[in-house]
Amino acid sequence: MWRVEGQQWTVRDELFAQLLERVDAWGLTNARIQLPKKHQKYLPESSIQVPRPGDVANDRARDRVITDAREIAAFFG
Repeated sequence: MWRVEGQQWTVRDELFAQLLERVDAWGLTNARIQLPKKHQKYLPESSIQVPRPGDVANDRARDRVITDAREIAAFFG
């Protein structure tokens, strides 16, 4: 089990993430092969990438808790 910044990631989590990414990549490849060129513009550019704990691209790693009442009030209006 990996723990990075309070997030846990087990071997099972990693295997499920890899499985999801491979199945999505395979489905996207099959869709690109079978669809006419004019319909391929509706497909996503790349397959799903599951964010891992500690990834720089992980949005949760950049989240922060805001407790300042003025900052919260400014957010809402």
